[in-house]
Amino acid sequence: MASNDRQIEQWLSQGIITAEQATKMLAQKKEGASGKIVSTISTIGAILFGMGAILFIASNWQEIPNLMKVILLLGSTFGSYYTGYLFRHKKQNFPKVGEALLFLGALLFGASVFLIAQIYNVNAGNSTLVLIWLLGILPLVYALRSVPIGTLAALLFYTWFTIVLFDDLRFFRGHFLIFPALYIVSSYALDSYRDWE
Repeated sequence: MASNDRQIEQWLSQGIITAEQATKMLAQKKEGASGKIVSTISTIGAILFGMGAILFIASNWQEIPNLMKVILLLGSTFGSYYTGYLFRHKKQNFPKVGEALLFLGALLFGASVFLIAQIYNVNAGNSTLVLIWLLGILPLVYALRSVPIGTLAALLFYTWFTIVLFDDLRFFRGHFLIFPALYIVSSYALDSYRDWE
């Protein structure tokens, strides 16, 4: 028996809580543990599904017309967002699965940005594409208060910052004030993110 279970039994024997409260507390503890498992499996499943969808499109890349490629990429992204929003926020019947689908949508959005740039031979540097991906999911972080998407946004921010710093040093010549601004914005975003947990 876990130490929390022993604590609940002790409270029950001391009359601090009733039998009904003890039953509810034990049930909530079990739900919390199973919720973490469901959340982990759903997130892993969403990532694997996203990778499978991207690999499927990549394997048939040459045969698919450009317009169909764009429709497939955008359709899968918005379909994932919409289904995730339904499960997580509107119907609230499968919140963990909805969270995973929202995260999948954020991943598919990034894949769409890079693949559409490749389809139409857009001459954009990697830093620009990462920045577009970041700016595209940043509103979702604050609108949906999603921890997984917030984590992805933080990783994208530091990835973009590193790429710009090492690949495009011309951007920073004479703009040293941009460093403190970036750190202030970053610390505010991470502080807000910490409050959600």
